[in-house]
Amino acid sequence: MPISWGQYYNGFTEEEIDKAKYNTIKITEKMIELHNKINDENRTRIKEVIDRLQMSRECIEYYYGL
Repeated sequence: MPISWGQYYNGFTEEEIDKAKYNTIKITEKMIELHNKINDENRTRIKEVIDRLQMSRECIEYYYGL
């Protein structure tokens, strides 16, 4: 997939952008998987993990301009 001008200007390669997009997809899949495992016993712990994954995904998207 071609990179944007901003991504090019910031020195990212197509391979780096593709890896970043792949990582955001995997993070989203893991968040969905964890969301499906939520029950009353582990609700707080899983919710914290989901929140950290969400933050990681947002950081990757911001850093790479996705």
